[in-house]
Amino acid sequence: MRRIPTTALAVSAAVAVWAIARPTPATAQVVETTTECKVLNVAVYQDRVHIRCGAVGDNVWKKPPEYLAIGATNPLADRLLILGSEALIHNRPLTVTYDWGTDGQPPGCLVADCRRLIGLVLK
Repeated sequence: MRRIPTTALAVSAAVAVWAIARPTPATAQVVETTTECKVLNVAVYQDRVHIRCGAVGDNVWKKPPEYLAIGATNPLADRLLILGSEALIHNRPLTVTYDWGTDGQPPGCLVADCRRLIGLVLK
């Protein structure tokens, strides 16, 4: 019968306890913000889809980030293109809901001027 050294068992036990007790990374909090957006352009890239927003009227205090984006593989990407294009063509505002936080940004979405789009409504 083969014997396992006690130090190997102690190390294995210590690793198992550490794996169970180690702190898990905090989940990212979504900070939903809703405002109006005048669509300035709609763009499609290999890894993301975005709309470029401007303030509606003279409401510069509730101006959205310049770009609102989602990943190209997101199931809402085609809907963003449709609603964004409709808003652009017919000069209609969108009500946009986006994540003000910077966790989970879509690819190519810069923290300085872009946020992850959560939802939109064509007015």
